[in-house]
Amino acid sequence: MPLSRRRVIYLAATVGGAAVIVAATGGSLYLSGNMNETTTTTRKITTKTSTQQINPKSYPKNAYLDGEKSLVSVVQGTGNQEDIPKMVRRSVELLGGLEKIDVNGRSVLVKPNTNSNNAHPASTNPLVVGTIVEMLFEAGAAKVTVGDSSNINNKTSEVMRDQGIMKAVEDAGGEVMFLEDEEYTTVQIPGGKWLTETRISKPIYEAERLINVPVVKSHNVTNYTMSMKNFVGTIHRDSRFDPEWKPTTKVFHACGNPAEAAAELSILVNPDLVIMDGTKSLVSYGESDDSGEVRDTNLIIASGDRIANDIVGLSIIKSYGIWPGVVDKEVWDQPTIKRAQELSLGRDKEEIRIIGESLAGETKIDELMQTIYDLTGVSRL
Repeated sequence: MPLSRRRVIYLAATVGGAAVIVAATGGSLYLSGNMNETTTTTRKITTKTSTQQINPKSYPKNAYLDGEKSLVSVVQGTGNQEDIPKMVRRSVELLGGLEKIDVNGRSVLVKPNTNSNNAHPASTNPLVVGTIVEMLFEAGAAKVTVGDSSNINNKTSEVMRDQGIMKAVEDAGGEVMFLEDEEYTTVQIPGGKWLTETRISKPIYEAERLINVPVVKSHNVTNYTMSMKNFVGTIHRDSRFDPEWKPTTKVFHACGNPAEAAAELSILVNPDLVIMDGTKSLVSYGESDDSGEVRDTNLIIASGDRIANDIVGLSIIKSYGIWPGVVDKEVWDQPTIKRAQELSLGRDKEEIRIIGESLAGETKIDELMQTIYDLTGVSRL
Protein backbone atom coordinates (compact mmCIF):
# COMPACT_ATOMS: atom_id res chain seq x y z
CA MET A 1 0.00 0.00 0.00
CA PRO A 2 1.52 3.37 -0.96
CA LEU A 3 2.20 5.78 1.87
CA SER A 4 1.07 9.38 1.82
CA ARG A 5 3.68 12.13 2.05
CA ARG A 6 2.26 13.07 5.46
CA ARG A 7 2.68 9.48 6.66
CA VAL A 8 6.28 9.23 5.36
CA ILE A 9 7.24 12.51 7.07
CA TYR A 10 5.56 11.34 10.26
CA LEU A 11 7.36 7.99 10.29
CA ALA A 12 10.72 9.64 9.67
CA ALA A 13 10.15 12.07 12.50
CA THR A 14 8.91 9.52 15.01
CA VAL A 15 11.59 6.91 14.29
CA GLY A 16 14.23 9.55 14.84
CA GLY A 17 12.61 11.07 17.88
CA ALA A 18 11.03 8.33 19.96
CA ALA A 19 14.09 7.60 22.07
CA VAL A 20 14.55 11.28 22.82
CA ILE A 21 10.95 11.56 23.95
CA VAL A 22 11.11 8.54 26.26
CA ALA A 23 14.30 9.88 27.78
CA ALA A 24 12.75 13.28 28.25
CA THR A 25 9.71 11.90 30.02
CA GLY A 26 11.64 9.52 32.21
CA GLY A 27 9.68 6.52 30.96
CA SER A 28 6.11 5.66 31.85
CA LEU A 29 4.14 7.99 34.08
CA TYR A 30 0.94 6.99 35.88
CA LEU A 31 -2.14 8.74 37.11
CA SER A 32 -2.76 8.42 40.82
CA GLY A 33 -5.97 8.17 42.79
CA ASN A 34 -9.54 8.44 41.62
CA MET A 35 -9.38 11.20 39.02
CA ASN A 36 -13.02 10.98 38.05
CA GLU A 37 -15.18 11.28 41.15
CA THR A 38 -16.77 14.44 39.74
CA THR A 39 -16.71 16.43 36.55
CA THR A 40 -14.50 19.02 38.23
CA THR A 41 -11.76 16.58 39.22
CA THR A 42 -11.70 15.16 35.70
CA ARG A 43 -11.35 18.43 33.85
CA LYS A 44 -9.50 20.70 36.23
CA ILE A 45 -6.40 18.68 37.13
CA THR A 46 -3.38 20.73 36.09
CA THR A 47 -0.52 19.14 38.00
CA LYS A 48 1.58 16.23 36.76
CA THR A 49 1.98 13.04 38.74
CA SER A 50 4.92 10.76 38.33
CA THR A 51 5.26 7.19 39.53
CA GLN A 52 2.15 6.35 41.56
CA GLN A 53 0.08 3.49 40.12
CA ILE A 54 -3.47 4.26 39.01
CA ASN A 55 -6.45 2.58 40.58
CA PRO A 56 -7.63 0.23 37.78
CA LYS A 57 -11.27 0.76 38.77
CA SER A 58 -11.31 4.55 38.97
CA TYR A 59 -13.36 4.93 35.81
CA PRO A 60 -14.53 8.21 34.33
CA LYS A 61 -18.07 9.24 35.14
CA ASN A 62 -20.54 7.28 33.05
CA ALA A 63 -24.27 7.69 33.49
CA TYR A 64 -25.02 4.91 31.01
CA LEU A 65 -24.53 1.67 32.89
CA ASP A 66 -26.29 -1.65 33.32
CA GLY A 67 -25.19 -2.45 36.86
CA GLU A 68 -21.41 -2.19 36.56
CA LYS A 69 -21.35 -2.71 32.79
CA SER A 70 -20.94 0.08 30.27
CA LEU A 71 -23.79 0.20 27.79
CA VAL A 72 -23.27 0.64 24.06
CA SER A 73 -26.19 0.97 21.67
CA VAL A 74 -25.97 0.10 17.98
CA VAL A 75 -28.87 1.24 15.81
CA GLN A 76 -28.94 0.08 12.22
CA GLY A 77 -30.82 2.02 9.55
CA THR A 78 -32.13 1.20 6.11
CA GLY A 79 -29.93 3.62 4.22
CA ASN A 80 -32.68 6.17 3.77
CA GLN A 81 -31.69 9.68 4.85
CA GLU A 82 -35.05 10.25 6.51
CA ASP A 83 -34.26 7.42 8.95
CA ILE A 84 -31.19 9.14 10.41
CA PRO A 85 -32.97 11.33 13.00
CA LYS A 86 -34.87 8.27 14.22
CA MET A 87 -31.61 6.31 14.48
CA VAL A 88 -29.95 9.04 16.55
CA ARG A 89 -32.91 9.34 18.88
CA ARG A 90 -33.24 5.60 19.33
CA SER A 91 -29.52 5.17 20.08
CA VAL A 92 -29.87 7.46 23.09
CA GLU A 93 -33.23 6.01 24.18
CA LEU A 94 -31.70 2.52 24.33
CA LEU A 95 -29.11 3.83 26.80
CA GLY A 96 -31.70 5.48 29.04
CA GLY A 97 -32.17 8.92 27.49
CA LEU A 98 -30.65 12.37 27.91
CA GLU A 99 -32.23 12.71 31.35
CA LYS A 100 -29.41 10.46 32.60
CA ILE A 101 -26.95 13.33 32.13
CA ASP A 102 -29.27 16.10 33.34
CA VAL A 103 -29.03 18.72 30.61
CA ASN A 104 -32.11 20.59 31.82
CA GLY A 105 -31.32 24.29 32.25
CA ARG A 106 -27.67 23.75 31.35
CA SER A 107 -25.31 24.88 28.62
CA VAL A 108 -24.24 22.00 26.38
CA LEU A 109 -21.28 21.91 24.01
CA VAL A 110 -21.43 19.42 21.13
CA LYS A 111 -18.10 18.39 19.55
CA PRO A 112 -18.49 16.93 16.05
CA ASN A 113 -15.71 15.93 13.67
CA THR A 114 -15.09 18.68 11.10
CA ASN A 115 -11.53 17.73 10.24
CA SER A 116 -11.59 18.63 6.55
CA ASN A 117 -13.81 19.84 3.76
CA ASN A 118 -13.90 16.49 2.00
CA ALA A 119 -17.34 14.93 1.61
CA HIS A 120 -19.02 13.06 4.46
CA PRO A 121 -17.77 11.02 6.31
CA ALA A 122 -14.83 13.43 6.47
CA SER A 123 -17.08 15.44 8.79
CA THR A 124 -20.01 14.38 10.93
CA ASN A 125 -23.31 14.03 9.07
CA PRO A 126 -25.23 17.32 9.52
CA LEU A 127 -28.47 15.35 10.03
CA VAL A 128 -26.85 13.67 13.05
CA VAL A 129 -25.62 16.97 14.48
CA GLY A 130 -28.90 18.80 13.91
CA THR A 131 -30.91 15.99 15.50
CA ILE A 132 -28.71 16.05 18.60
CA VAL A 133 -29.21 19.81 18.96
CA GLU A 134 -32.99 19.32 18.70
CA MET A 135 -32.92 16.54 21.30
CA LEU A 136 -30.94 18.65 23.75
CA PHE A 137 -33.40 21.52 23.55
CA GLU A 138 -36.31 19.10 23.94
CA ALA A 139 -34.59 17.80 27.09
CA GLY A 140 -34.49 21.35 28.50
CA ALA A 141 -30.99 22.56 27.62
CA ALA A 142 -30.70 26.32 28.03
CA LYS A 143 -28.06 26.72 25.34
CA VAL A 144 -26.52 24.38 22.77
CA THR A 145 -23.25 25.23 21.01
CA VAL A 146 -21.58 23.10 18.35
CA GLY A 147 -17.83 23.70 18.32
CA ASP A 148 -14.73 22.30 16.66
CA SER A 149 -11.46 23.28 14.99
CA SER A 150 -10.64 21.74 11.60
CA ASN A 151 -7.17 20.61 10.59
CA ILE A 152 -4.44 23.14 9.88
CA ASN A 153 -5.27 23.22 6.16
CA ASN A 154 -8.94 24.15 6.60
CA LYS A 155 -11.04 26.91 8.16
CA THR A 156 -13.66 25.53 10.49
CA SER A 157 -16.16 28.17 9.43
CA GLU A 158 -15.87 27.05 5.81
CA VAL A 159 -16.09 23.37 6.66
CA MET A 160 -19.17 23.83 8.83
CA ARG A 161 -20.79 25.98 6.16
CA ASP A 162 -19.90 23.81 3.17
CA GLN A 163 -20.78 20.51 4.85
CA GLY A 164 -24.19 21.80 5.95
CA ILE A 165 -23.42 21.58 9.67
CA MET A 166 -23.84 25.29 10.31
CA LYS A 167 -27.30 25.35 8.73
CA ALA A 168 -28.39 22.18 10.55
CA VAL A 169 -27.32 23.63 13.90
CA GLU A 170 -28.90 27.03 13.37
CA ASP A 171 -32.13 25.52 12.01
CA ALA A 172 -32.36 23.51 15.24
CA GLY A 173 -31.85 26.67 17.36
CA GLY A 174 -28.21 26.12 18.28
CA GLU A 175 -25.06 28.18 17.77
CA VAL A 176 -21.78 27.30 16.08
CA MET A 177 -18.35 28.00 17.53
CA PHE A 178 -15.02 27.93 15.73
CA LEU A 179 -12.61 26.90 18.45
CA GLU A 180 -9.53 28.42 16.80
CA ASP A 181 -11.13 31.83 17.38
CA GLU A 182 -11.74 31.14 21.08
CA GLU A 183 -9.49 31.18 24.12
CA TYR A 184 -7.10 28.32 24.90
CA THR A 185 -5.61 27.30 28.22
CA THR A 186 -2.28 25.56 28.77
CA VAL A 187 -2.56 22.46 30.97
CA GLN A 188 -0.30 19.64 31.98
CA ILE A 189 -1.62 16.13 31.37
CA PRO A 190 -1.49 14.04 34.55
CA GLY A 191 -0.10 10.63 33.73
CA GLY A 192 1.01 11.72 30.27
CA LYS A 193 3.90 9.73 28.84
CA TRP A 194 3.93 10.84 25.21
CA LEU A 195 1.91 14.03 25.65
CA THR A 196 2.63 15.86 28.90
CA GLU A 197 1.28 19.33 28.16
CA THR A 198 -1.05 20.94 25.65
CA ARG A 199 -3.07 24.06 24.90
CA ILE A 200 -6.71 23.04 25.00
CA SER A 201 -9.84 24.96 24.05
CA LYS A 202 -11.14 26.68 27.15
CA PRO A 203 -14.83 26.28 26.15
CA ILE A 204 -14.27 22.51 25.79
CA TYR A 205 -12.21 22.21 28.96
CA GLU A 206 -14.81 24.07 31.00
CA ALA A 207 -17.96 22.75 29.29
CA GLU A 208 -20.90 22.25 31.65
CA ARG A 209 -22.10 19.30 29.57
CA LEU A 210 -20.16 17.80 26.67
CA ILE A 211 -21.46 15.58 23.86
CA ASN A 212 -18.87 13.93 21.59
CA VAL A 213 -20.03 13.23 18.01
CA PRO A 214 -17.19 11.50 16.12
CA VAL A 215 -17.34 9.51 12.88
CA VAL A 216 -16.35 5.88 12.24
CA LYS A 217 -13.07 6.46 10.38
CA SER A 218 -9.74 4.79 9.74
CA HIS A 219 -6.61 6.94 9.99
CA ASN A 220 -3.15 6.88 8.41
CA VAL A 221 -1.20 7.75 11.57
CA THR A 222 -3.23 6.38 14.49
CA ASN A 223 -4.96 3.54 12.57
CA TYR A 224 -8.39 4.88 13.43
CA THR A 225 -10.07 8.03 14.72
CA MET A 226 -13.26 7.91 16.77
CA SER A 227 -14.23 9.13 20.23
CA MET A 228 -10.78 9.68 21.74
CA LYS A 229 -8.85 11.08 18.80
CA ASN A 230 -11.80 13.35 17.98
CA PHE A 231 -10.55 15.62 20.78
CA VAL A 232 -7.39 16.48 18.85
CA GLY A 233 -9.73 19.05 17.32
CA THR A 234 -9.92 20.78 20.69
CA ILE A 235 -6.24 21.59 21.05
CA HIS A 236 -4.45 24.62 19.60
CA ARG A 237 -3.03 24.13 16.14
CA ASP A 238 0.48 24.80 17.47
CA SER A 239 -0.11 21.90 19.89
CA ARG A 240 -1.10 19.64 17.01
CA PHE A 241 1.64 20.20 14.50
CA ASP A 242 5.20 21.53 14.43
CA PRO A 243 6.44 22.09 10.86
CA GLU A 244 10.00 21.36 12.02
CA TRP A 245 8.95 17.99 13.54
CA LYS A 246 11.16 18.43 16.59
CA PRO A 247 10.57 15.57 19.07
CA THR A 248 8.52 16.92 21.95
CA THR A 249 5.90 15.87 24.46
CA LYS A 250 3.95 19.08 23.85
CA VAL A 251 2.96 18.65 20.18
CA PHE A 252 0.61 15.83 19.23
CA HIS A 253 2.02 14.86 15.82
CA ALA A 254 5.64 15.18 16.96
CA CYS A 255 5.27 13.29 20.23
CA GLY A 256 6.51 9.92 18.94
CA ASN A 257 3.29 7.99 19.48
CA PRO A 258 0.12 9.88 18.52
CA ALA A 259 -2.01 6.76 18.87
CA GLU A 260 -1.26 6.51 22.59
CA ALA A 261 -1.25 10.29 22.93
CA ALA A 262 -4.89 10.32 21.76
CA ALA A 263 -5.77 8.36 24.89
CA GLU A 264 -3.64 10.61 27.09
CA LEU A 265 -5.36 13.69 25.68
CA SER A 266 -8.66 12.13 26.73
CA ILE A 267 -7.62 12.49 30.38
CA LEU A 268 -8.44 16.18 30.04
CA VAL A 269 -11.92 15.79 28.57
CA ASN A 270 -14.67 13.50 29.77
CA PRO A 271 -17.73 13.66 27.50
CA ASP A 272 -21.05 12.96 29.13
CA LEU A 273 -22.15 11.01 26.06
CA VAL A 274 -20.68 9.79 22.78
CA ILE A 275 -23.03 9.58 19.79
CA MET A 276 -20.97 8.25 16.90
CA ASP A 277 -21.91 8.75 13.28
CA GLY A 278 -21.58 5.54 11.28
CA THR A 279 -24.14 6.46 8.64
CA LYS A 280 -21.15 6.31 6.31
CA SER A 281 -17.75 5.03 7.44
CA LEU A 282 -14.22 5.49 6.13
CA VAL A 283 -13.00 1.87 6.17
CA SER A 284 -9.58 2.48 4.61
CA TYR A 285 -7.31 5.49 4.28
CA GLY A 286 -6.15 7.16 1.07
CA GLU A 287 -3.44 9.58 0.05
CA SER A 288 -4.87 12.72 1.63
CA ASP A 289 -6.86 13.77 4.67
CA ASP A 290 -10.09 11.79 5.03
CA SER A 291 -9.79 10.12 1.62
CA GLY A 292 -10.11 6.40 1.11
CA GLU A 293 -12.80 3.76 0.75
CA VAL A 294 -16.23 4.67 2.12
CA ARG A 295 -19.02 2.25 2.94
CA ASP A 296 -22.70 2.90 3.65
CA THR A 297 -22.65 1.31 7.09
CA ASN A 298 -25.98 2.88 8.14
CA LEU A 299 -25.21 2.90 11.88
CA ILE A 300 -25.37 5.11 14.93
CA ILE A 301 -23.33 3.96 17.94
CA ALA A 302 -23.80 5.57 21.36
CA SER A 303 -22.21 5.08 24.79
CA GLY A 304 -20.99 6.87 27.89
CA ASP A 305 -17.74 4.87 27.67
CA ARG A 306 -15.13 5.88 25.09
CA ILE A 307 -13.33 2.54 25.07
CA ALA A 308 -16.59 0.64 24.64
CA ASN A 309 -17.64 3.01 21.88
CA ASP A 310 -14.38 2.71 19.99
CA ILE A 311 -14.05 -1.07 20.10
CA VAL A 312 -17.50 -1.38 18.52
CA GLY A 313 -16.55 1.12 15.82
CA LEU A 314 -13.26 -0.71 15.25
CA SER A 315 -15.16 -3.96 14.74
CA ILE A 316 -17.12 -2.29 11.94
CA ILE A 317 -13.96 -1.18 10.11
CA LYS A 318 -12.28 -4.53 10.76
CA SER A 319 -15.23 -6.44 9.31
CA TYR A 320 -14.48 -4.99 5.85
CA GLY A 321 -10.97 -6.44 5.86
CA ILE A 322 -9.37 -3.55 3.96
CA TRP A 323 -7.34 -1.26 6.25
CA PRO A 324 -4.21 -3.06 7.57
CA GLY A 325 -3.88 -0.76 10.58
CA VAL A 326 -7.16 -2.16 11.89
CA VAL A 327 -7.38 -5.56 10.19
CA ASP A 328 -3.96 -6.74 11.39
CA LYS A 329 -4.69 -6.14 15.10
CA GLU A 330 -7.30 -7.31 17.54
CA VAL A 331 -9.44 -4.34 18.50
CA TRP A 332 -8.17 -4.53 22.08
CA ASP A 333 -4.56 -4.40 20.83
CA GLN A 334 -4.91 -0.99 19.19
CA PRO A 335 -2.38 1.35 20.88
CA THR A 336 -5.06 3.95 21.68
CA ILE A 337 -7.26 1.32 23.32
CA LYS A 338 -4.44 -0.26 25.30
CA ARG A 339 -3.25 3.12 26.59
CA ALA A 340 -6.83 4.11 27.46
CA GLN A 341 -7.15 0.90 29.48
CA GLU A 342 -3.93 1.68 31.35
CA LEU A 343 -5.43 5.07 32.21
CA SER A 344 -8.81 3.56 33.22
CA LEU A 345 -10.74 5.63 30.69
CA GLY A 346 -13.35 2.90 30.29
CA ARG A 347 -14.17 -0.71 30.90
CA ASP A 348 -12.83 -4.07 29.72
CA LYS A 349 -14.65 -6.54 27.46
CA GLU A 350 -16.16 -8.41 30.42
CA GLU A 351 -17.72 -5.15 31.64
CA ILE A 352 -19.48 -4.05 28.47
CA ARG A 353 -23.01 -4.73 27.27
CA ILE A 354 -23.95 -4.02 23.65
CA ILE A 355 -27.60 -3.46 22.69
CA GLY A 356 -28.56 -3.72 19.02
CA GLU A 357 -31.68 -2.62 17.20
CA SER A 358 -32.47 -2.26 13.51
CA LEU A 359 -34.89 -0.38 11.32
CA ALA A 360 -34.04 -2.90 8.59
CA GLY A 361 -35.27 -6.09 10.27
CA GLU A 362 -34.14 -8.66 12.84
CA THR A 363 -32.15 -10.80 10.43
CA LYS A 364 -29.83 -7.97 9.47
CA ILE A 365 -29.22 -6.81 13.03
CA ASP A 366 -28.56 -10.38 14.18
CA GLU A 367 -25.86 -10.74 11.53
CA LEU A 368 -24.33 -7.40 12.43
CA MET A 369 -24.36 -8.05 16.15
CA GLN A 370 -22.73 -11.44 15.74
CA THR A 371 -19.93 -9.78 13.80
CA ILE A 372 -19.50 -7.19 16.54
CA TYR A 373 -19.47 -9.83 19.28
CA ASP A 374 -16.96 -11.97 17.37
CA LEU A 375 -14.55 -9.11 16.68
CA THR A 376 -14.76 -7.39 20.09
CA GLY A 377 -14.90 -10.48 22.30
CA VAL A 378 -17.81 -8.95 24.23
CA SER A 379 -20.23 -11.68 25.27
CA ARG A 380 -23.77 -11.84 23.95
CA LEU A 381 -26.24 -11.69 26.85
